[in-house]
Amino acid sequence: MDLIKHEIAHLEAFRDLLGEEGIADEVCFRLGETFDAAMSDEAWERLKGAYEAMKKDHGEGHEVVRACRLIENLSDAEEFTQMKGCLGAVVHPTGQVWPYKFVHALLRTVLKAGNLNLQAHTPAETVSERDESGWITVKTARGDVRTKAVMHATNRWASHLLPEFSNLIFGSRSTLASIKAREGFIKHTGAQHWDSMVNNYHLQLPPPYNSIIIGGARSLLVHSPQDCYRNDEEDKQFDGVPEFFQSWPKSDITEWPGSHPAELARNVDDGGCWSGIESMSIDAFPFVGDIPDRDGHFVAAGFSGHGTCFL
Repeated sequence: MDLIKHEIAHLEAFRDLLGEEGIADEVCFRLGETFDAAMSDEAWERLKGAYEAMKKDHGEGHEVVRACRLIENLSDAEEFTQMKGCLGAVVHPTGQVWPYKFVHALLRTVLKAGNLNLQAHTPAETVSERDESGWITVKTARGDVRTKAVMHATNRWASHLLPEFSNLIFGSRSTLASIKAREGFIKHTGAQHWDSMVNNYHLQLPPPYNSIIIGGARSLLVHSPQDCYRNDEEDKQFDGVPEFFQSWPKSDITEWPGSHPAELARNVDDGGCWSGIESMSIDAFPFVGDIPDRDGHFVAAGFSGHGTCFL
């Protein structure tokens, strides 16, 4: 429950930050609701069971329990009936932001303030141990940097400089696509569950973009786990995934207004369908703090996040 409350607190934190900086519209920020739709008896039993357990443990008056609701009769909630074959859903608060635009907006603000020296396209090649004078040397193609402390915050790629993490933090290859849609067609973000995984998830970007971002494709990729886990081939498409995403609206969305197959917002290899690397850790928890036997070295990596946070 503490973890759930921590996540929910981010909704107001984002609202306050983006409002203060005046960039809410720029980064496509919206607050609203999302739903986890059960597409099989197995998924419905798990989702409903989790909701009922939370209500039993914390009471119907708890702030988080009150913010969620169970949809068992879909005719009572027509706005959440977009998923063909949905058996039921759990609805809860959510927010939406364009991470790439968000990060760039914050970088612009900090750079303008003169408090940051940003060196893009400059990978650290080696990082030394502390010398007798207490200095650590970071070697790059643009020259060396000397510092008293180093923070390793490269997530999946931490083992590039810290080989002891090679079997503790590793990659998971994921995919999504951008599909053209009419304005405001999908009003809520959502996720489809057939089993214990989030098999597909979707949201619609606001005008002028009007594209549906659809990710997951787990019902297809479950047949080729070697293409996903411990796989860093982000320069390649998954076989069959572009076609799967283009067929998804017609097969899974009621009253889909577009053509079949759906039209990608861009060409497949020009951002229309995307493959990228998420981070995973050996126990699903991140490594945060000072690194044993490496004086002056600290790490914040191995965040096994949910959602496609790297757009």
